[in-house]
Amino acid sequence: MVAKVLRFIRNISMLVFLVILGYAYYDMGDRKELITLFFDVEQYPVEMIHKNYFFYVPASFVIVLNILLAILTKTLRGIPLRLLPIARKDYWLKEEETRLQARDILESWMASFAIMFNGLTAWTVMHIWRINRTLEGTASGYILFLVIGLLILIAWSAYLPIRFRLTQKEEEPEQEEVVQS
Repeated sequence: MVAKVLRFIRNISMLVFLVILGYAYYDMGDRKELITLFFDVEQYPVEMIHKNYFFYVPASFVIVLNILLAILTKTLRGIPLRLLPIARKDYWLKEEETRLQARDILESWMASFAIMFNGLTAWTVMHIWRINRTLEGTASGYILFLVIGLLILIAWSAYLPIRFRLTQKEEEPEQEEVVQS
């Protein structure tokens, strides 16, 4: 169930990215050829890229990554869970409900990566658009982006192994009542 919600959010995040990119394209369409990535301390452009790279490379990355993750998710559905390297396989393979839950965890994990990538790419496009709109912004403005991006990536990478180690409370063995005579 969670995977379905996250797939929907993934599609929304891709749509939001494309809207942001389209707006930036519309707003900066009058630029001759170059888009400024950042300025130096005296507000002179330091790093610039061609307008086409700014618009088509991020769009291509987002679309290709989302397609590849959708293919990978579909491929994972066809692989038996016993063949996947997950922790506590005995628990996750025990019942149909836990097998479905394990699949949902894997699909949610994949969808969350796409959401994270789409969001960070949209944030980067907005940041570059703001730099070109206000004509100010240094390379240090990307530090927050890098730190947040790395923290999200680390948390995302650690989630799956940790999640598969956590299980619901183990069933306690039933104690037989001893009837005293």
